[in-house]
Amino acid sequence: MSDSNENFEIAIVGGGIVGLITALGLLKRNIPVKIYEQSRSFREIGAGIGFTANARKCMALLNPFIEEAVNAVATHNGENEDEPDECLRFNDGYNWDENRPGEEDMPLYNLDTGHEGFIGCHRAHLVTSYGTQQWAYGVW
Repeated sequence: MSDSNENFEIAIVGGGIVGLITALGLLKRNIPVKIYEQSRSFREIGAGIGFTANARKCMALLNPFIEEAVNAVATHNGENEDEPDECLRFNDGYNWDENRPGEEDMPLYNLDTGHEGFIGCHRAHLVTSYGTQQWAYGVW
């Protein structure tokens, strides 16, 4: 085994969201990468994807551009911090008790995500946004 610091390159299989996030995080630390993707270009495939506040904090730690790209294409959860659940609320479960008629549509509880607690975007828009940065790094 050699003790020399030979040049190396990390191979990333897949140029989707996770592949590009991984590449951008490694490139931020000057670790060379090569992405292997079977598709010849980004396409409008997939659907929406959402990110919690903690997921976005992790993205920012990997590379601040990653979180910036999400914010640039995302639909945010309200504009007003005083009304945190103005756009997104999860109603979990419903009460069905035959002894309590009229209450069957009352939710058991609400889970409000809070201001900017959960944002979403279209997958293709995010991959395209990450791809713009990836091309700037000259990786593929």
